Amino acid sequence: MPDSGPIGIVGDPAPDSLTGTIAGRFEIENRVGTGGMGEVYRAQDTRLKCAVALKRLSPALRNDALYRRRLMEEAQRAVRLRNDPRVAAVYDVLETKDEIFLIMEFVEGETLRQRLSRPIQLQEFLNIASQCAEALLAANERGILHGDIKPENIMLTPAGQVKILDFGVAKQMVRTGRTSDQDSDRDNDETVDRAGTFAGTPAYMAPEILLHQPADGRADIFSLGIVFYEALTGRHPFRADSFSVTSDRIRGEKPEAAHRFNPDVSPALDSILQRMLAKKPADRYPDAGELLADLDHLQSGLTPTRLLRLLPQRQTKASVRKGFLAGAAVAVVLAGLLYVPQIRRLWTKPLGLPVIHLVVLPLRPSSTDSNERAFSDGLSEALALWLGQFGDKSRLDVVPPSEVRAESVQNVEQARKSFGATRVLEGTLSQSASQTRVIYTLIDATTGHTLGGNTVTVSSADRLEIEDRLVASVAGILGMEPKQADRAQQGTHEPAAYDYYLLGRGYLVDYHKPENVDSAIAVFKNALELDPNYARAYAGLGQSYWRKYGQTQARSWVPLAKSACMRAVELDDKLAAAHSCLGVVSNGTGDYQKALEEFRQAIVLDPGNDDALLGLAGAFEQLGRAQEAESYFKKAIDLKPQYWGGYTRLGNFYFAAARYPEAEAQYRRVTELVPEGAFGCSNLGAAYLAEGRYVEAVSQFEKSLQLQPNATGYSNLATSYFFEHRFEDAARTYENAVREKDAVYWQWGNLAEAYAQIPVETGKVQSTYRKASELVSEVLHVNPRDVEALTYASLYQAMMGNRQAAFNLLAKIPSGAPRDPELWSAAAKIHYHFGLRDQALDELQRAVAAGYPRPWVKDDPAYAGLASNLQFQRVVK
Repeated sequence: MPDSGPIGIVGDPAPDSLTGTIAGRFEIENRVGTGGMGEVYRAQDTRLKCAVALKRLSPALRNDALYRRRLMEEAQRAVRLRNDPRVAAVYDVLETKDEIFLIMEFVEGETLRQRLSRPIQLQEFLNIASQCAEALLAANERGILHGDIKPENIMLTPAGQVKILDFGVAKQMVRTGRTSDQDSDRDNDETVDRAGTFAGTPAYMAPEILLHQPADGRADIFSLGIVFYEALTGRHPFRADSFSVTSDRIRGEKPEAAHRFNPDVSPALDSILQRMLAKKPADRYPDAGELLADLDHLQSGLTPTRLLRLLPQRQTKASVRKGFLAGAAVAVVLAGLLYVPQIRRLWTKPLGLPVIHLVVLPLRPSSTDSNERAFSDGLSEALALWLGQFGDKSRLDVVPPSEVRAESVQNVEQARKSFGATRVLEGTLSQSASQTRVIYTLIDATTGHTLGGNTVTVSSADRLEIEDRLVASVAGILGMEPKQADRAQQGTHEPAAYDYYLLGRGYLVDYHKPENVDSAIAVFKNALELDPNYARAYAGLGQSYWRKYGQTQARSWVPLAKSACMRAVELDDKLAAAHSCLGVVSNGTGDYQKALEEFRQAIVLDPGNDDALLGLAGAFEQLGRAQEAESYFKKAIDLKPQYWGGYTRLGNFYFAAARYPEAEAQYRRVTELVPEGAFGCSNLGAAYLAEGRYVEAVSQFEKSLQLQPNATGYSNLATSYFFEHRFEDAARTYENAVREKDAVYWQWGNLAEAYAQIPVETGKVQSTYRKASELVSEVLHVNPRDVEALTYASLYQAMMGNRQAAFNLLAKIPSGAPRDPELWSAAAKIHYHFGLRDQALDELQRAVAAGYPRPWVKDDPAYAGLASNLQFQRVVK
């Protein structure tokens, strides 16, 4: 057994980090995880010569008697499961005056969340599912409710063995009443939380837990049902735009059958899922034993295994045109609204002085509270920003947490490999009613040695000071002259307003989560109630409103975004973030000249603002100033050569200009930077398709869909079927596209074109065009100068027989407006539909001359009646 005597921490000048130290007989190697209560390290047991996991409380909780007791209770619960092969074992507890450690089994492998990023066979899924059920059965039979079953807490060893982790929020089921009815007896079971609340992850909680009702082992079965559904379909069955709506769905909405999203899910497996996810505990499996029996029965009757596509969401997508280009243009335009520049400057190395490449890892909050997480994220970004601006720019290159997250970097070694880091800053943040504390460590990334660290504590009544002191402290350890941030540059002298501002920034770090955007809007408003002249908060609010428009496409958010951005500029004309904010909204609403002015001003104020560079390039592109657009796209890439967004935007620019080989090169670079990004594969497939390389295109589209199901991926694949005249395959795949929540108008238009080629589906054509027309009208309400939307709105009116409406819409396109080749082709369809053959041929000639692929003209059934026309033959030859 491990030593029970005092633990001596040797060789670490920063007491908050155990990496590279010795604790008793354990040699600490590296930290492998963090959680709400503490952190876990891999260590070597020098006596038994084996690896173990060492868990300790976070610094802020170390002296808290309540949390020390909770950690001890976790050990007491888990040790009762020590001999169960499905549960990560706890071997012993080491307790000293200042510290308490759990000595645990170290589990090699990956989490189920990580495993589900790759395709999985049905047999493997059922094997994992059965082992999870066995683990729940063992825990529940001993009266233990895990309470936080989710993919992150399920580990898979290299041999495929399941290990359930983290009994930190587990509960002892306490029997409070007995009746002769078994179900009634179970419904009277209660779970007790020493803090008086039920901890866990809300999106995986059972209805009775959300309703604060008694819960037993059937709550874990419900949570496991969500995990199974997510694994089989690539989507959470209840997740919505906000936590409140998600909770409502968990409590009252029956999920759709899993086979609707994955046809490989059999009726029997669907039945198991529906029973696990029943709202009433009495309607679920009474215990994990019956669940296990059903899974075993299903597994025993399997035919040869089939491949299930597990398609978790990854990158934010953006709408694209007719189905060829799955670019992230809108996502990057939205990213351009960042009100605090994401700076990564690559400075020249001066003679005799090494350049410090500093990676700032996001500060880890000491609790799972969402507000504390957001505050930690916001403070992390602020710290990186000030260090980058105040540091010696000839010696210091700062990689901010936003880029760290984008590359999924979580530790020192990954920072060294991904960014060439020579120094890494990591730390924790804790808050109480009276004080805020940051404990940080600076690590030499080349050796792994700790170079120093510090604890910065300030009164919670004035958290403006935390940023000042933190910057000065880190600068001193880096060997820079310690400098404090100027509070005037922070934009407010109201501490509470600054708190809300940092919260808002933190929420927007994960803006892809709809509930975070809602939270950001709320806290920025709170900041402005305390300081109505806080320009940074207005810029943050404008960004949040525009993000909300991007999520919902509800145009009511647009004037709110514009008003907030304009107010930010009025209050502080020297704030680059305010001008970027207004530039993005102007670009998105068709005021391209105004966008140019605002982005230019943002770049003057902050030359390192790559988002402003991308925004400026986009505005030039919309104005038809191609050479200047290309120049600024390249400048953005030069500024951040490891960021995929710049290459995607430049690739989209080349694709729109029919410079397909150049687009292909950019998209291939994206796939190298983000090998598991669906958008890169889809875009590369689009380039192949444009070059007539159909087999390679389909391969990329299918790979994209395996990585992430989305409307664009389905539509691109369907378009390749369409040009091969596989119209039924195209229609079915377009149907998949429009079922996705990110479906846009042109995908409905594509579906209508496919229906028109299938005799039994022609009755659906007009209603589908009407749907496309309604959606494109919403886009034109926001930006009436959108040339693409005007063109397709005209096409849909033409296909519905509305000749005058179609030509009225075409007439709204300025004669000098830039058009990519595909829009000339759409205009040709409109003219040909109304019998204007000569005009149609002229438009087709323009399209091909501009780079529209000849195979697409030849293989499009819309032009089948022109096949014998000599001019048409010259066009497609």
